[in-house]
Amino acid sequence: MTNCRLLQRFLTMLVFGLVGACDASSSVDPELVGRWQLQGAPLPIYWDIRADGTYAVSGPGAGAGHQGTFETSSGTWALHSDVWGEDGGAYRWTDRNTFIGTGRLGPGVWLRVGEALVAAQEPVESEPEAQPETMHTWFPPATLSPDEVRFTLNGEFDRPLPENLPELLDAARRLSAGWRVDSVPVSLEYRWIFAPNPAVRGSEVRIYFVSPADGAGEMITVRASGSTRFESRQVNWGKDELPMVFVDLPAALRIARANGLEGPLERALLRTWRPGSEPILAWSLTTRKGGRSVDAGTGTILEGDLTGYIASYNADWDRAAKGLQRLLRQTRRGSGSTGGPIDFGTPGTDSSTPYDDGSAEREAYEQRAAESRAYWGGSAEDYNRIKNGECSSSDNARFGC
Repeated sequence: MTNCRLLQRFLTMLVFGLVGACDASSSVDPELVGRWQLQGAPLPIYWDIRADGTYAVSGPGAGAGHQGTFETSSGTWALHSDVWGEDGGAYRWTDRNTFIGTGRLGPGVWLRVGEALVAAQEPVESEPEAQPETMHTWFPPATLSPDEVRFTLNGEFDRPLPENLPELLDAARRLSAGWRVDSVPVSLEYRWIFAPNPAVRGSEVRIYFVSPADGAGEMITVRASGSTRFESRQVNWGKDELPMVFVDLPAALRIARANGLEGPLERALLRTWRPGSEPILAWSLTTRKGGRSVDAGTGTILEGDLTGYIASYNADWDRAAKGLQRLLRQTRRGSGSTGGPIDFGTPGTDSSTPYDDGSAEREAYEQRAAESRAYWGGSAEDYNRIKNGECSSSDNARFGC
């Protein structure tokens, strides 16, 4: 993440999610009056809150800064600025000199500075706010440190393989807590990136986090050189949280090798799969010569298709074959016994697909056909997008969804 991106994020944390409209009877919590500094900002950012219901943001890290009106009510606060617009959110105290304000982009920790600093570090009573039971402390670093990133040669191929992934996941959890207070990791992926440029080529780990509150996602990408972060408003990465303990990737790879997996590892995905009625936490490991699945809890090899792609594909082809048989029977009847031209029907008629136009059966048939085309003609991301009804205009042109 660049310094510019960091600056934007820290400035945006000054603005909090609006919680209802502010009424004229609201006032400023006297405990908030004073000067506050944002903890963890690369350059100082100050927030002056005044008893007259105004505020100002300034400091080297605040750019041009902004100012406007400010008020609190029932454990929440709201502000209005010609620059930032209207926003608001909840806050809670940790002591008289520290409060945590929670907004759309997660919590921000503010420390009291200046002459108004309270000497006695006594707890301050505040009205309860609606929030998850566990409140994570905001984690300032923007990236994972080199000590938390470990890649070693796996002894078979000249490709560094990540290890100690449970420890890496724990560090990433704390890092992502600064993005969303309810952030949970739902999948962990290893990829080998092949590229002519040595600066791009190499091993990387992607850890996917989801905020259950609003469906947003954060992806932390880790390489031997460091890590980067990417945020998306709406994602479909799964809902099952990864546990703290699981079989590490080198061990899972050794188990897969012992059960016939050949070739350099191209991709490994750890997540909760649902091939049947019971969920399974497992590694799915893939090379150019095939793939194997390993139970991430017990370390045992798993047979069958975890993803359900093969079963879905076979079912699609079975339905398509039955539909084609029905279509051929109809066209033979339409040709008559005179040997004339076969009537294949017109678009939208019953002869163009095995189902009536506009029927639920036909929509389901076309959806399965699009999923099949995406599975064989696109990527796993394309398939997942079509499978979950997130067809874009580009997907429509490529896969007919």
